[in-house]
Amino acid sequence: MSLRFMHFSDSHLGFIDYSSDDQAVLKEREADAYKAVAAVVDHALATKPDFVIHTGDFFHRPSPYNKAMVEAGRQFKRLSDAGIPFYMIAGNHDLPRSEDTQAIHALYNMFDGCKIFYDQKYSTLDCGDFILHALPHITFDSDHNEEIQKISVTDTSKPNILMMHLSMPVSIYKEEEPGGGLFPADRLEILKDFDYVALGHWHRFNHMKNYGNVCYSGSTERINAGEADHDKGFVEVTLNGKVPEIRFVKIETRRYLNITVKNCDTKSTEEITGEITKAVNRDDLSEAIVKVILEDLRDNQSFDFMRENIEELTGKCLVLRLIKRKKGEEPIEFESGGESLLERLIGDIRAGFPDPEDFNKFREEATQLFDDLLQVDNNANQ
Repeated sequence: MSLRFMHFSDSHLGFIDYSSDDQAVLKEREADAYKAVAAVVDHALATKPDFVIHTGDFFHRPSPYNKAMVEAGRQFKRLSDAGIPFYMIAGNHDLPRSEDTQAIHALYNMFDGCKIFYDQKYSTLDCGDFILHALPHITFDSDHNEEIQKISVTDTSKPNILMMHLSMPVSIYKEEEPGGGLFPADRLEILKDFDYVALGHWHRFNHMKNYGNVCYSGSTERINAGEADHDKGFVEVTLNGKVPEIRFVKIETRRYLNITVKNCDTKSTEEITGEITKAVNRDDLSEAIVKVILEDLRDNQSFDFMRENIEELTGKCLVLRLIKRKKGEEPIEFESGGESLLERLIGDIRAGFPDPEDFNKFREEATQLFDDLLQVDNNANQ
């Protein structure tokens, strides 16, 4: 028999993008995550899969904001009302680390056709036409490794599907997030016993064919600039025989544009602005998130490119992140979306210094004074 289902993951409902201090922008970015999940459910309602699975981090934090909880319930109810079974495991972001804290997932198990695994244990569920194996996030490494040793296929009369939220033991998935979890290399062969292995935790789609039918669906929304270079979406899977059909389905998300200008110390102001203009390509960026990185700037060059200068080139995008890296300095990124307050003040004053040497002297003294004031404030608070 043929079995068709959808796999999505890492929705991070309740995520707030603090790259802006504009409340309207914060609300827009929070809503992006809700819209992405709604788009996945829209597709499910339109195509009527046999079931839908989610492999963790549905929420961004263990105690979600009220709006995130309501939006999640709305989408779960849509699936339930349509008679589409929904299976989900807890991820490291949305599972409490304290045994005294109740997981929010218990609330959504009350919906008909909705089954969520959050008990930090490996378990199996016979779903009639297939067998579901679930390994939610497990906080402690010792328990994590013990539960992974239990994973096995004992009934091959029907398809076996494994859900996990963790990293794989390959270089591109080096685990850097505390408590993220890692699948042991000596257990990789067991994955080939499954008809499909649904993974969550990493945000880029990846069909890892070397290990069998193992697949990260990726996240449904971009969380940071490192996710600007790939599409977001979900996976459609059809099991009909030994070789499954695995298809990534893109969903429309807010544009995220990274622009990097290297070796600025060897370029004129016109050359640098020309590179930014070319990258923008006359596109309408009014709803986009734009990150501009200027590398290897000379001291004086830094003040040739203030936020308002870049806005003239990119237009009024939703969020503009301007990062300026001086030559020889360690990268310092002001993820709030612009230069520091001190930089902006000095930049505004620069026009009053026609002599570059006078300006440099002022800048050094102002910077030192600012540092002294910060030190006094820190000492007062200790």
